[in-house]
Amino acid sequence: MRIKSVATCSAIAALCATTMIAVGQQPPSLQQRPSAVLAAPAVVNTIPAGTGLHVVLDQEISSATAKIGEPFTAHLLEALGVDGTVIAPAGTVIKGRVMDVTNAGRRFHGRNNILVRPETMMLADGRQIDISGVMIDTYDRNILKVDGEGAVRYAGGHYGRMVAIGTGVGTVAGAVIGGPVGAVAGGSIGAALPTARWATKNDPVVLPSGSSYWFELARPASLGVNRAALSETKDGGN
Repeated sequence: MRIKSVATCSAIAALCATTMIAVGQQPPSLQQRPSAVLAAPAVVNTIPAGTGLHVVLDQEISSATAKIGEPFTAHLLEALGVDGTVIAPAGTVIKGRVMDVTNAGRRFHGRNNILVRPETMMLADGRQIDISGVMIDTYDRNILKVDGEGAVRYAGGHYGRMVAIGTGVGTVAGAVIGGPVGAVAGGSIGAALPTARWATKNDPVVLPSGSSYWFELARPASLGVNRAALSETKDGGN
């Protein structure tokens, strides 16, 4: 009986040792798999609706000369990013079109305005991303006003500036001709001229070359497939 007990104990000890060795020799891939999955980076496939675009015009657009459907180009003033990933760096080319333009001429016929929309963003890898942006702000709210549809027209500050300029010019001219009394009269006349013009005629709305504007995406924009990166991955696999 004593010999059988010793033999049984030896067998159990050997089995335990074998099990411990087997556990300690698990394949490295099984031990590392959880951390590898957690470290996988997120892939951005879509630019969400509501994303802002800060762009600079590459040419002047005027309501006096622009036609509906006329193309324009601009570029990003600030990089466009989603969830910490840069989609398009500053300088990325934006292409768009004039969607509507009104050149009313006289004030009682309506107000001059112009509506432009960005349509395409040209990424560095050659992808052309379809976008639909609505203007929400301009480089100077005192000069240009944006309505709910993104159309731009002159704000009251534009004509206020004209009155200030007219007043200054009239004052100087009046002082030269009639002294202090002439300066007062000249200032009044100088201020009245732009005011009268504002009451009867609209100035063409001009978006200067180099001026900046803020747009907001009206709907999500799909980034599509980066074929250049896909080709490099395939070449590297071979």
